[in-house]
Amino acid sequence: MNLQKVIMNNFINVAGKKTMTEYSVLTGIERTRFFRLFHGVEMKVNELETLQKVTNQILGEEEIPFLGAQERQDLNNLVEKTVFKDLSIEAERRKRLRTYLKSIA
Repeated sequence: MNLQKVIMNNFINVAGKKTMTEYSVLTGIERTRFFRLFHGVEMKVNELETLQKVTNQILGEEEIPFLGAQERQDLNNLVEKTVFKDLSIEAERRKRLRTYLKSIA
């Protein structure tokens, strides 16, 4: 399970079942954006930090800085590389699918 899923699951478990509007008010993340995150769209670092911060606040834990400036930049670079890689893989799959469909038509 990746970090995003872990943090989202922890948040939902701690916050309890609510509507998307209630989650939006609780986190400050727009309702439609939260809906997308809930259904697996990659979250931005600041959204990840927000969910972690709200989870800690609900649990009454002391707020601990999640990432420093350099770590945040490193993570953003990693996310960009991962997204680019995923897009490249998807483009290659679509190209192969088109080639295959042309060959059987």
